[in-house]
Amino acid sequence: MVSHPTVRALGDDRAHLLLGRHAPALRELLAAQLDGDDREARIHAATGLALRGDAHALAQLRRMSDEDGHESLAWNQSDHIEQVLAQRARAEPRAGDGCVR
Repeated sequence: MVSHPTVRALGDDRAHLLLGRHAPALRELLAAQLDGDDREARIHAATGLALRGDAHALAQLRRMSDEDGHESLAWNQSDHIEQVLAQRARAEPRAGDGCVR
């Protein structure tokens, strides 16, 4: 039987979150939060998944941002994610730029 870490254990183990040791279990926990009743938890779950490349979660975060309006938690998280994703896109090597892959 596979042991899955708890939300608290994942939260207390930030280095492993960043390094991806719990990546599948973390994605499962975050995905489960997207369907919950706690809007703040849904916003944070969508943020975490969007940072990990989940387009569906990014769309949900954008929708919640539109619903909640300017300067809401969802708006702030969405704005932050958009900035991070834009920065990542600028940092990625492009075909024909001379970078060795």
